[in-house]
Amino acid sequence: MKTGRRKYISILLILLFVFTACGAKEEKMPERSGFKVYYLTEGETALEEKYYQCTESSREEQIDELLRQLSGVPEGSAGSAPLQMGFSLRDYAFEGDQLVLSLDAGYQRLDAGTEILVRAALVRTLAQVAGVEGVSILVDGQPLIDDVGIPAGMMKVDSFVLNDSGMEDSIRRTELTLYFANENGDRLKSCRRIVEYEQNILPEQLVVEQLIAGTKEEGCHPVIPEDTRILSVTNDEGVCYVNLDQTFLKPYGSAKPEVSLYSIVNSLSELGSVRSVQFLINGESNTMFRELLDLNRQYSRNLDLIEE
Repeated sequence: MKTGRRKYISILLILLFVFTACGAKEEKMPERSGFKVYYLTEGETALEEKYYQCTESSREEQIDELLRQLSGVPEGSAGSAPLQMGFSLRDYAFEGDQLVLSLDAGYQRLDAGTEILVRAALVRTLAQVAGVEGVSILVDGQPLIDDVGIPAGMMKVDSFVLNDSGMEDSIRRTELTLYFANENGDRLKSCRRIVEYEQNILPEQLVVEQLIAGTKEEGCHPVIPEDTRILSVTNDEGVCYVNLDQTFLKPYGSAKPEVSLYSIVNSLSELGSVRSVQFLINGESNTMFRELLDLNRQYSRNLDLIEE
């Protein structure tokens, strides 16, 4: 595995693909037995694709053939093969139309950013085979758990958002400091999270998305209803306007109203680009948050609520 890789990471995965031909002309898509095989780019910050023409026709034979391709990089490539990243593929099996990959414990040593790229490369390559509805992964005999503590389950090609912009920097990786409620719901606890995001997504929106997604980290508890919809997030000269639907107003868990509100304010303030936050509900600010906090004003970082 390469050392010195850049450690900026992203949470909604957006992949870059560099198009070059393998066994077909560049301007043509592969025929029925042609596949896109995905590799990590040099520096392991994105994915690139290479076309490959399978010589076999059955589902199992094509899986075997593609796994061999994923175990080494094409000639002339400076990238990394997904199955040469410090772990081993023990075997695979089918459960109906689901392909189950069994990986050894070495997979757990991948950092979060590299892991999501390896996973995306495996799934996007193998799920193209006819008769493969999706791919799931076992690690040391146990279902794969993602970096926020949720089982990854069965993944499909469209589980990973594709961006064909052709620009190698279309994927960004970063580490966010997010604030969630403590056990009693009366103070904020910080949580650092590695996430992936597309370059045209505002970091401010990314923060709000991650807070709504919640947390499984020990001692930290979600503060925003998980079905809250983001209508818009904008930053105007340091004032971040967060426009949510009315679901945000509902009590959630044991978090006190000020804890829920300042989880967003303090998390956004960590970006350095936000001085204050103006909340809107369905585009309107003339609202009371849980009948206690007036949203018709701007809120700034509150350090007093943070638990030491």
